[in-house]
Amino acid sequence: MYIQVAGNEVQINLTGRLYVEEAMRLREQAFQYLDQGYKNVILNFKDVQYIDSSGLGAVISTHKHAIGKGGHVKVKELHGEVKALFLLTKLDYILDLEN
Repeated sequence: MYIQVAGNEVQINLTGRLYVEEAMRLREQAFQYLDQGYKNVILNFKDVQYIDSSGLGAVISTHKHAIGKGGHVKVKELHGEVKALFLLTKLDYILDLEN
């Protein structure tokens, strides 16, 4: 995971497999930036090969926290099985997904 900050936007670039430990780090990092006043979070899944339920939970909790702070979360560059899981769980109805 590596983070880029520009203006009022934070991009969290995720890598590898998003399991429990990585999901906790994602949630902590995103919440930290949102609590500091950043409004928009981009979660980039370009280099993610797998995500489990804890990873999905971290994405959803980040989305809810951002909305509570008057912000927005965008999920981008989903592909393969990871994208299929987001669609299967109907998260495309809740989240802003961008190819």
